[in-house]
Amino acid sequence: MSDQSQTVTITANDGFGGITTTTFSLVVNNVAPTIAISGASSVNEGASYSLTLGAVTDPGTDTVSSYIVHWGDGNSDTYSSNGVKTHTYAEEGVKSITVDLVDGDGTFTNRANSLSVTVNDVAPAWRPTRLR
Repeated sequence: MSDQSQTVTITANDGFGGITTTTFSLVVNNVAPTIAISGASSVNEGASYSLTLGAVTDPGTDTVSSYIVHWGDGNSDTYSSNGVKTHTYAEEGVKSITVDLVDGDGTFTNRANSLSVTVNDVAPAWRPTRLR
């Protein structure tokens, strides 16, 4: 739900004929949805990494329509559902994965809910050739 202003009227009756009424505006603020993410803390470069997009928490009535995964290596992918998503890292290093959520109220960045992944360097494989 987007931020919305509501008019509230309160009437108090003391039971002896004394009635007081007051009216005021109350702003109901939208609360951004959040998501639980999990995955291994390390992976070898060139291997498939699995990230689980878990439960979404949203106290409002909106439904998340898109999950934007920022893999921490300059690549991002957009998904229409949660669950297990995979990515292959080409270079070693520490990557910080974050997920943005999109619902009827807009796009919400979950930068505070990051997951660090260490991508391990893998030595190139070589095979000796036989000379004839």
